[in-house]
Amino acid sequence: MSAEVLIVEDEAAIAELLAINIRHAGMTVRVALDAEQARREVDKQLPKLVLLDWMLPGQSGVQLARQWRADERTRDLPIIMLLRLVRQKTTAWRAWTLGQTTISPSRSRPKS
Repeated sequence: MSAEVLIVEDEAAIAELLAINIRHAGMTVRVALDAEQARREVDKQLPKLVLLDWMLPGQSGVQLARQWRADERTRDLPIIMLLRLVRQKTTAWRAWTLGQTTISPSRSRPKS
């Protein structure tokens, strides 16, 4: 059985690009477009890793990460936080203090 990665990203093009590369590496991928869908996916089955966008519609990735860190079942869930504003040290520091495994800059949103 391959490792499963949950991608939480509201931009379909970015989610698909990440998914293609992860599948190419031999892992299984699930995609959630917002925090509510991500919560349902994690409730169904814990993934081995979560790629979590910082900015999501509705509830932010930061708020979702806080909820997962507060819950005993998901406390140790590895999370890579995808950030667009990496120049702002406070943004990266906030993600790190939430217990993110890694902080990764993502490219700007694709042009329409």
